[in-house]
Amino acid sequence: LGVLMQAAQAFQKLTSALSWSIDNLGDMAKCRASADRVLSIFDDLLKLEHQLDLLATHRIHIKHADQSALLIRNLDLANSEGQILLENFNAEFHRAHGIASRQGTEVARAEMDVNYFGLLRLAQEFGPVMRSRVADGQTSATAWVNLLSIFALSNFPAHGTFSASKAAAFSLAQCLRAEMRQAGLRVMNVFPGPIDDEWNQLLPPPKLAPDALAKSVVAALRDGVEDVYPGDVAQEWITRYRENPKVLERELAAG
Repeated sequence: LGVLMQAAQAFQKLTSALSWSIDNLGDMAKCRASADRVLSIFDDLLKLEHQLDLLATHRIHIKHADQSALLIRNLDLANSEGQILLENFNAEFHRAHGIASRQGTEVARAEMDVNYFGLLRLAQEFGPVMRSRVADGQTSATAWVNLLSIFALSNFPAHGTFSASKAAAFSLAQCLRAEMRQAGLRVMNVFPGPIDDEWNQLLPPPKLAPDALAKSVVAALRDGVEDVYPGDVAQEWITRYRENPKVLERELAAG
């Protein structure tokens, strides 16, 4: 009988030992999940450290400025799969001079690449997405804003090639407006006068402050305006352009 009791007790202990893994299976799964998360964070930290060691052109640098402004220079955008959507994108490229005062085509090519082809690339990549989100309720896409220049209406010879690039962008913006209208998306063109930046320092006042430009854009979006001409210079030019564009052209040519 004693041997039988000992055997029963041994069997009970064996059963308890074998059932431990089943009784604690939930806790073991939680432990495994926690370990996986820690390992995943560790891997992400290693990848982040590797990315920080890459060239500066692969990172976004934020610098403080005297004025509230957002400058976009040489920006690359890629999707989650690594496909490049935009490469070396800049918000604007602006240089002074016209044809005779500058040799070569490098500057003019850069102005066209940023001011015209930059808009074209943006429209090709993001246009379909915005058209698809017109009916998304509170998060719907409502408007596309093109920052052009009053120089797009009539060439300003002192900034001749820049004016030409903005004129090309204006023509493309009209095409974009026609295509977006079919989807119910509004395209707003902004034609500011000379902005108070480094490339307009030699021009006499009045010049448009960046914050005044931003307020004009917000007001035009709120009021449903399609074309807006911020600043005193832009207002004067558009008035004269509507009266007689040929007279404005001759006056600008005469300086």
